[in-house]
Amino acid sequence: MAEPGRATIDHVGLRVSELDAALAGYEAVAVALGHAPFTGDDAFRWIEELTLSPVDDAHPATTGAHVGLGAASREAVDAAWEAGRAAGLQDDGPPGERDYVPGYYGAFLRDADGNSLEAVHHEAVRPPRAGVVDHVWVRVADLARTRVPWAAAAAAVGAALDDRPGRLRLWRGPGSGSVHAVRGTPTRGLHFALTAADRATVDRFHAATTAAGATDDGAPGLRPVYHPGYYGAFVRDPDGTSLEAVHHAPRA
Repeated sequence: MAEPGRATIDHVGLRVSELDAALAGYEAVAVALGHAPFTGDDAFRWIEELTLSPVDDAHPATTGAHVGLGAASREAVDAAWEAGRAAGLQDDGPPGERDYVPGYYGAFLRDADGNSLEAVHHEAVRPPRAGVVDHVWVRVADLARTRVPWAAAAAAVGAALDDRPGRLRLWRGPGSGSVHAVRGTPTRGLHFALTAADRATVDRFHAATTAAGATDDGAPGLRPVYHPGYYGAFVRDPDGTSLEAVHHAPRA
């Protein structure tokens, strides 16, 4: 999980229909990028702020999501792409420069549920983050409608809001993760949590987003099932994406 106040993204969660296959592919990519293997149990696995969980009756597979993992070099992007393919992920774009911004070097893969996984290196654009997730893209049916609760979420947690035609981005500072909403077939079943500096920020997030049209999915409060001092609140945006603000009190 992210250090409070450091990055926009605290954690991002995907439900997967084939847990063992997904773990093998995602772990191969993350380890090639220099991260430790997954930890946890079959109900909840994580590498830093990236989590994978199996589907169940209440939680179908995540579809239509894009998750970019940060790489320290172009060589690391190449190695991650090769490792992911060897572990069963589908090639969705070989390593190379992309014209998103100068110095953007990425490679793309797809999991069994059709989600996009990328390894990306930003050359001379911003310093690398400490965590594994660089960015998340969420597709939405109506960006203008989605903008209202997302803007409220950004303001509540102190993230910047970059609002451009066809895209909305929440981010915080050099080296932080960012969340993008873009028009298209809506992403389903994705969960992501925004970092909150304190409990009051979590409370503010919940009040602001529900007032802006998000659906209450869990009032602010302690969730000791995750760990002591875990204080979060949950809402759903108009397409059903799960948004959370979470503050982690120091663990004993």
